[in-house]
Amino acid sequence: RKPIEKRLAQLEKQMESLNTRKTAIDTRLAAEDIYADANKDELKRLLLEQAQIATELETTEMEWLEQQEALEMAGAA
Repeated sequence: RKPIEKRLAQLEKQMESLNTRKTAIDTRLAAEDIYADANKDELKRLLLEQAQIATELETTEMEWLEQQEALEMAGAA
């Protein structure tokens, strides 16, 4: 039970960090100047990072759900 709770805490911290970075990217992508030709490289980098974070967040959330289910099963046993 303790290892599961520890892993859940780690995953929650990771999701919080990913969501913070995602918000920062979304904010930058909402700025009009990011779409100027002079910022083309930054735009590409941000879009790539946004996609990577979305994938990592999805994977982390899936593992969190699995760990949560394991914790519930351990509590029922």
